[in-house]
Amino acid sequence: MIAFGSGSRPKRYGGVVIPLDINGEPSPRVRHFDLTPLYDPLIGLLSAINIEGAMIVADTLVLLNRGITGKSDNAVVRYRRRDLLALIDGRVSNVEPISIRRFPLGSIDGVDLGFTDGAPLPDGRWLFT
Repeated sequence: MIAFGSGSRPKRYGGVVIPLDINGEPSPRVRHFDLTPLYDPLIGLLSAINIEGAMIVADTLVLLNRGITGKSDNAVVRYRRRDLLALIDGRVSNVEPISIRRFPLGSIDGVDLGFTDGAPLPDGRWLFT
């Protein structure tokens, strides 16, 4: 299991790998890694980030950026899974996305809608809240 800090502040540039055993139980051997090589280039592309969802779909890491009103858009950002593994191992200093797609989700009663989380489906599609 991998957890991502939101990137909304420098204190939130950390990631954690929590190994799971065969029964899905977490191991006490938690491993921390730095998301700066991923987040700094992304901020340059989106102006501000607030990562609210992360999932692996096939060989792709998919990040869901929750738009920040007046600063950035809701966006789906895709990376190669191998780049995520290199990031976790500390073997890269810069990770560029393979694609960014902005999603205008509208608003309800003047409140902007944004991504909160996502989940992959077996057929390669995914859902978001």
